[in-house]
Amino acid sequence: MISAKVAQMISEMPAEIAGDLNFSTDEYLNRYQKTREAMKKKKLDALLICGSSDFFKSRNNALQYYAGPNIDVGMGPNYVLIPAKGREALFTQLGPQLSAFLSTYPRIPIEPVVPPNRKGTINVPDYPAALVSYLKNAGLKNGKLGISSLDVCPADIYLALQKGLPDTELVDAFDLVNDIRRVKSEEEITFLRRSGFIADVGMAALIEYVRPGVSINECLRVIDNAMVAAGATSTQGLHQLGGGTFPDQMERNFRGSPYRYKIGDIVVNELTSEYKGYFTQLSKAISLGETPNAAFQEFQKTSRIIYDTLLAKFKPGVKIRSQLEVTADDLARRMTDGAWGSLQSTQATDFEQSFFHPDVKLEPGVSYIMIPWLGQTEGWKEGDILPPLANWSGQAMGNTLICTENEPIVLHSTELDVVIKTEFDEILKVPELDKEPTESPEGNWKINFFLNMSGTQEKEMRVSSEGAFVDGNAVPFQFDDGSVAFELTVGTFQGPLELEFKGWMIGNEIAGAFNIKDAPNTGQRNRFKAIR
Repeated sequence: MISAKVAQMISEMPAEIAGDLNFSTDEYLNRYQKTREAMKKKKLDALLICGSSDFFKSRNNALQYYAGPNIDVGMGPNYVLIPAKGREALFTQLGPQLSAFLSTYPRIPIEPVVPPNRKGTINVPDYPAALVSYLKNAGLKNGKLGISSLDVCPADIYLALQKGLPDTELVDAFDLVNDIRRVKSEEEITFLRRSGFIADVGMAALIEYVRPGVSINECLRVIDNAMVAAGATSTQGLHQLGGGTFPDQMERNFRGSPYRYKIGDIVVNELTSEYKGYFTQLSKAISLGETPNAAFQEFQKTSRIIYDTLLAKFKPGVKIRSQLEVTADDLARRMTDGAWGSLQSTQATDFEQSFFHPDVKLEPGVSYIMIPWLGQTEGWKEGDILPPLANWSGQAMGNTLICTENEPIVLHSTELDVVIKTEFDEILKVPELDKEPTESPEGNWKINFFLNMSGTQEKEMRVSSEGAFVDGNAVPFQFDDGSVAFELTVGTFQGPLELEFKGWMIGNEIAGAFNIKDAPNTGQRNRFKAIR
């Protein structure tokens, strides 16, 4: 499910990036040609592209680059072989699905090779034997074979190549493939624009949905649903969401976090979208319920200056590490008297390149994610990839860029300034809240209270219809003219609390809303749900 606002945004997707995008046959032919030119310089007689199923597709994008974004890596390993002369080959276990795959994507000019099953097995393809046999039949019994890359090449493949082709030199060709892919074609830029739009949709969904009382995990589901509706191939789970009072409690999570946002939280984030192997990232802070504290405002100001400075320097000829990233760290330290620093301000939009890219020069067609990562410098050591996690307050703003001869292309329409959300009543309203109340039924009810106070989490307790305490960490309480008074110990706060609430019967549930009196964040809207 997505909101009407998000659905409207998707319906207004620019026509040039809408629909099911696919690369042309010429696009693949150009990629093969560029690869062969690079192979000639390295004196390679053939190039083997290995597939894997490791997280983030960190070594799968190269396979998709040559065999199409719809190659089903999840079905198992696949391999692409590019000889210096002759037809490109895709080694795949698609089997009966192969004909359907080829009929759907006839524009990919690659020869399919389905290996036989290993003896005594069902649906376990013998890739090692098939590759060795193919190379021998193609006359590649010696010479030099590049492998992209050795860190994901299965041991059985490597050992079989060593044994079956003893006169062939095996070399790592990761850098060769990476360099080819660094400069994006016009068709690839269209895919990146679509990915950027998807990230915008995910951010819009987050801004609309996030509020006190909801968990990080709930927000992640909302983001994913919106992105998939906008055409995301997958979201990969690579969203970072954090919350807390800046800078002391910035919890940072990927999946499964029970942390619930509170009034005063800063929602730091880094949303990652993928469209058919092309990734973009977007970061934009959200403040819940009140203006961010002075510390975060300074953090935001520092991030803005760093981002704008790097954006102005994002031109052909500028080196990524020694100029952009050093500039980011130098600015952060000078503006904060050494208290804060920046690492890895930029990352490439392919995970083969992310965090590992060399000190390359920008040129037209190079795309990079530019999100200053700021952290407190205490505890940093020379050569650290990241600061200690306790100091990692993270990203305040950033997005994905493409270098051109002139101004860089920004792949997102989202403005990067912090969003301050102060109105939550409409969003927090329990479904069917406007129903007339009915008499409370007899029996015991389990009540989930969502108390949005510093240091508290969702707390469960069981009460009777007369208000008698049954179980849970609380002192017995009683109803008094629509108010409930009780003492509750949750997290760092200890009562007594006085709650004003109304409850409505909805089927077998009581739903309602209540206000906290004489407690932190007095008067804020809260909610509860009760079940038998």
